[in-house]
Amino acid sequence: MERIIDPNPVAPAAPLLPPNDPGDQAIQQRRDPFEDAVSPVEDPSVLNKVAEVLSKAIGNTTMPAPVSDVVELPVGIVIGGNVVRHARVRELTGIDEEEIVRASSTGDLERFVDALLRGVVSIGDKVASADLLNKLTVADRETLIIGIRKVTYGEEIEFEKVRCFKCEKDYSLVYDLNDFPINKLDDPSQAIFEVQLRRGRTARVRLPNGYDQKAIFSEMRNKNLNAAETDSVLLSRLIVDITDQNRTYQVSTVEDARALSMADRKAILDAINNKKIGPDFENALVDCPECNQKTPVPLNIPILFRM
Repeated sequence: MERIIDPNPVAPAAPLLPPNDPGDQAIQQRRDPFEDAVSPVEDPSVLNKVAEVLSKAIGNTTMPAPVSDVVELPVGIVIGGNVVRHARVRELTGIDEEEIVRASSTGDLERFVDALLRGVVSIGDKVASADLLNKLTVADRETLIIGIRKVTYGEEIEFEKVRCFKCEKDYSLVYDLNDFPINKLDDPSQAIFEVQLRRGRTARVRLPNGYDQKAIFSEMRNKNLNAAETDSVLLSRLIVDITDQNRTYQVSTVEDARALSMADRKAILDAINNKKIGPDFENALVDCPECNQKTPVPLNIPILFRM
């Protein structure tokens, strides 16, 4: 059925006042609500009463503490002969977001990490140049990224659905990034450490830095390296030197790393992996609300920024 609309609608009549409406008489008899007001000029104590009321109201108001823009580095870096273990970060902007999305779309992991590290302002009192950021260990770089995430989006990250590996039940989770485990090096000089090899030899090995990370990502992408080939590139960069009974020599090329025995290669790689310095993604755990068992939080660098 079609609706018919009157082209000349008639406005309804205004409702009549109720019979007992007091009309103008009530308006004339209405009391002035400010007639008892006291001017603070006449009585200064009024200001004290106002301040007391405001103080009570403000005292009951809880304001969240601002997120710190200072990040403590788990390893640190030597600058001018001094070990620096703190940095300052800033909130990412729309300009940064555009670069992050562009980097993410290329599949270049090194470019993606660089885009996130745009949020680093300074390392100690030095401006965070590209060279300085690349000299930081991977542990420090990942810790900085977590700090940038905090000042950009806040200290909590929400998950609509997390599955417990024990009971296989799903639950929602709000995780406080301040609870994220970050392992720190007690002594920054331990960034270079010794590994015992076969036949009485000793290797000195260092923690990977940004330059190492970029080189490995690039080699993996451009040369389609398998796991063993990737290990050879990694070892050629991280082994400082090897000492045997007669001499100390460097492992400076991929061919040098390939020439090492499988047992020695495994010993060095295990030592690197067991260092566990920096953000410990594997041990970010929460209690499942269903079975109360520890279950891992599904976190990694891309998830922190929902990429």
